[in-house]
Amino acid sequence: MGFLWLGKGWTKAIVQALPGDACRVIMHLPIRMDIKPGTHAYLRFGGINAWETHPVSIAWVDHISKDGILLITEKYSDIKVNRNDTVTDVSFVIQAQIELTRRLFERANQCSPRVWNVKASLEGPYSGHHSLDSYGHVILVAGASGITLQLPYVRHLMAGFYNYTVATRKVVLIWIVRDAEQLEWVRPWMNKILSMPGRRDVLKIKLFITRPKNPREITSLSATVMMYPGRPNIKTLIQSEVQQQAGAMCVTVCGPGGL
Repeated sequence: MGFLWLGKGWTKAIVQALPGDACRVIMHLPIRMDIKPGTHAYLRFGGINAWETHPVSIAWVDHISKDGILLITEKYSDIKVNRNDTVTDVSFVIQAQIELTRRLFERANQCSPRVWNVKASLEGPYSGHHSLDSYGHVILVAGASGITLQLPYVRHLMAGFYNYTVATRKVVLIWIVRDAEQLEWVRPWMNKILSMPGRRDVLKIKLFITRPKNPREITSLSATVMMYPGRPNIKTLIQSEVQQQAGAMCVTVCGPGGL
């Protein structure tokens, strides 16, 4: 666990209002911090009841050299930089619901161009980390903003597959959202995952849009990135994967109680 401060307890953050009533929050930490998948942090924001905190899953972590160069942290990177010369950006997606999360979205949404630069503080990360490295077949199920817990596992397992550091040989990500707008919440990070080496060999993504606004929204990108209308039958999907099981299998779920 760590407490990250800049000045009198604050660091810099960017809050971007997104379609589908959510915010993408990027916190610029003044030090480097290695963060495992499956962790969360408590955030507080200046200007919105600064003593109120909110727990949020950590969706993405980037390490950046102090001269501003974004580093690829997996072992296939050719960039070599001393750890002491790097800092960390930590990103979150916060769905606007009630109280703090709704006020945060409304504040960013009122800005032009829907981006609010604010002082913020981070307490954490707190682990709830469970290693999935020993499983040959991993199924990750997410509902709405639950994707933020699963993306770091996808990234970690993909890098481990490429570097031969995990047993995983098959990853299936099932993400259920209300409409296609919510796909924008993690688009920058998903694009990075789709460009990772060996992705087509190990990763399948299944997107379910429960209330599509237009049938044209339902467009599958490839045989490994499929999009479907309506709600999935999770039991049927898992049974299908069991029939093609590759080694020990695990299933993790993050989302509404109905999942």
